[in-house]
Amino acid sequence: MTKILMRVGNLSLKLKLTLGAIVLGGVLLLAQSVLQFYALRSEVLERIERQQFDLLSELAAHMDDQISERMTALAQAGTVVSPEMMADPVRMEDHLREETALLSMVDDLYLFDAAGQLLVDWPHKPGRRGLNMSNRDYIQQVRATLRPAISRPILGQATHQPIIVLAAPILDAEGNLVGIIGGVLNLFKQNLIGALADRRVGDGGYFYLVAEDRTTIAHPDHDRIMRRITEPGINSLLDSAFAGFEGTGEGVNSQGLEGLFTFKRLATTRWVLASVIPSGEAFSSIYVIQRRMILTTLLLILVATPVLWVLAQSLLKPLLRLADAMHGCATRMLRGEPAIAVAETGSPEIRTVARAFNEFLKARNQAELALQRLAHHDALTGLPNRILLADRMEQAMTEAKRTGRTIAVAYLDLDGFKPINDRFGHHMGDILLQELAYRLSDVMQAGDTLARLGGDEFVVLLLDLKGLDDCTATLDHLLAAVREHIHLPQLTDPLSVTASLGVTLYPFDDADPDTLLRHADHAMYQAKNKGRNCYQLYDPEEERHHATWQANRDCIYAALHAGQFELYYQPKVNMRLGTVVGAEALIRWNHPEQGFLPPGQFLPLIESSELDIEVGEWVIRTALAQIAAWKTTGHAIPVSVNIAAAHLLHPDFPVRLTAILAEYPSVPPGMLQIEVVETAALEDIARAKLTLDTCRHLGVSGALDDFGTGYSSLTYLRHLPIDTLKIDQSFIRHLEEDADDLTIVKSIIVLAQGLGRAVVAEGVEKVEHGTTLLMLGCDLGQGYGIARPMPASAFLPWMHGWAPDPAWLETLALGQDGYADATVPARVS
Repeated sequence: MTKILMRVGNLSLKLKLTLGAIVLGGVLLLAQSVLQFYALRSEVLERIERQQFDLLSELAAHMDDQISERMTALAQAGTVVSPEMMADPVRMEDHLREETALLSMVDDLYLFDAAGQLLVDWPHKPGRRGLNMSNRDYIQQVRATLRPAISRPILGQATHQPIIVLAAPILDAEGNLVGIIGGVLNLFKQNLIGALADRRVGDGGYFYLVAEDRTTIAHPDHDRIMRRITEPGINSLLDSAFAGFEGTGEGVNSQGLEGLFTFKRLATTRWVLASVIPSGEAFSSIYVIQRRMILTTLLLILVATPVLWVLAQSLLKPLLRLADAMHGCATRMLRGEPAIAVAETGSPEIRTVARAFNEFLKARNQAELALQRLAHHDALTGLPNRILLADRMEQAMTEAKRTGRTIAVAYLDLDGFKPINDRFGHHMGDILLQELAYRLSDVMQAGDTLARLGGDEFVVLLLDLKGLDDCTATLDHLLAAVREHIHLPQLTDPLSVTASLGVTLYPFDDADPDTLLRHADHAMYQAKNKGRNCYQLYDPEEERHHATWQANRDCIYAALHAGQFELYYQPKVNMRLGTVVGAEALIRWNHPEQGFLPPGQFLPLIESSELDIEVGEWVIRTALAQIAAWKTTGHAIPVSVNIAAAHLLHPDFPVRLTAILAEYPSVPPGMLQIEVVETAALEDIARAKLTLDTCRHLGVSGALDDFGTGYSSLTYLRHLPIDTLKIDQSFIRHLEEDADDLTIVKSIIVLAQGLGRAVVAEGVEKVEHGTTLLMLGCDLGQGYGIARPMPASAFLPWMHGWAPDPAWLETLALGQDGYADATVPARVS
């Protein structure tokens, strides 16, 4: 199809016009022919439908009359038969033989007794008399109603051919049934019904007769007699006829014949009488007319083609002359000569085309000038764009190498521009950028370049600098120009923005233009991190440090997804009761080259980053999975996990924690504890309180880790929903030697007990630590003196073999040290 369209597109306009006129005319003529054909077909169809229905109605009425006549004759013949006559088979046979009028209407006559046994038949066929017909439907109907009945199509027992039996009762003087007289219509013979199969409608049409149960009574195809004409749902027209429709419609029968089908019910039997006319025969005269119309259309097209060709040649001559003139103009333009406008003469249409071409030439010249400017300047501010900036940087760097002067490349990004854009709309943002471009240009020296890269990003190229002081003075002026309030006529209040500048100096930073821009951009982000509204000189050492830092982060990210992290578990015990009350999950990096690394060697590298949150979620998931694994062995061991400040204060932390808990439905939320360091909770006390409140609502408890190393504000402690305080190991390490540490630990224990918090001592590394803590009333502890962090596989064996130190038991037994009345903290759950 595509090739055909391409070939048509390559044809001349003259040929296209001719072909178009021919096609259009042909389509119109064919459309008219089609419309006339269908109008005529509709008219013929209406006439045929009416004629066929009238014909079928007359035939149905005739058959109803014939059936009624035969039923009446049978009933009258039955009235002259007496019970005495029925007792004499010879007399009955003589009687049936004398019923010549009735014999002319049916093929055979039967005489049955009241029980349905065949007594006499005429014409007589051997083996028929004495047959019991009591199971025949017509016998049962007559016996039940004492009225004439017509059977459904049945197979004759003697002839083995399909028959219809008309039956009437023989009654005695009291109205009792004494016999039944029946007349047989053989469906294969030329009788009232059998003759219907030989009747034709036209050349290929025919009639058929169907009983109410869809059994075929008469049909040109004798093999279909006594079979179902079709199943419901196959022929919708026939289905509607059985539903009560009488009339004519178009359709397709079960044999695939398209035709007109007419239906009429017989009043006497409720049988459906149908006629069929093939569509080709019904509309043959119309098809002849259609072929003639098509031939006439083709002849008209053949005659019109040369006339249209000559007319197209005449119409296109002026256009060809104009095309030659336009071609000559284009040739001069290609040679670099000035284009000359074509003459606007000729017909109105030709003058319109010539005028449009001349206007195109004028617009093209203007567009070339505009494109040249757009290719090198920013459309909003009119400042040089990236392309022109790169060209000027190349020139400036070449000149700097020649003269030994310094040039500065400064990357400027506005602070707080996005909120203004979002609040007042992009239109006001564009006006602000235009005003700032004007101000900055006014600060620049002649020969310097101010370029806009897009959005709120600008680049300043400073030339011929005598030293660093020249550069910093200009940068200060640029920052001051941005800081000044901007009054826009559409706004009542002035707008205020600041800028961050990153600067690199060439040839000290001896790089290509793209790298210089990247270095200046990196320095600009450093200026933003310093607090904004300032400038920052590019430092290559800082760049290398940043690259190393990023490489380390990439390694940690790869290790997380390679499964190199593992959780170790340090037990938390009740030293008074001698029980294991939980464990703290501690992350380790199984480095493929450096072995197991503690968290202090890699977690600081990802602090406050998205990767920090990703690692934290991995820790929570792994801890929950381990709790579930221990639970399957019958051990309910609570686990606490350390959460970084950035992770805890992230707005999505409660939602994500809820989702992770849902992944482990077998783990009660109370078996997970969130540990946060004191300084993390104090970064944003309101956000921390809200998050910990949500955790408590979920069933997850909170612990304040390293307590005593931060501000230790009692106000914060009172408001934070914390269940456990963990005394920092720095106070425990010298507990038995340093009176100040002893006082602080004692105070923390009393404070925690007063606030209803559990207290856990970290860093229990010696037996003496545990002894002193028990004397102070602190029962819960963890540290190397109890157990070092261990892999999950080693935890249960250690737990089953652990027992408290005898010195602790001895201390508890004495209980005479003045601390026996101390409240025992609640067990961590």
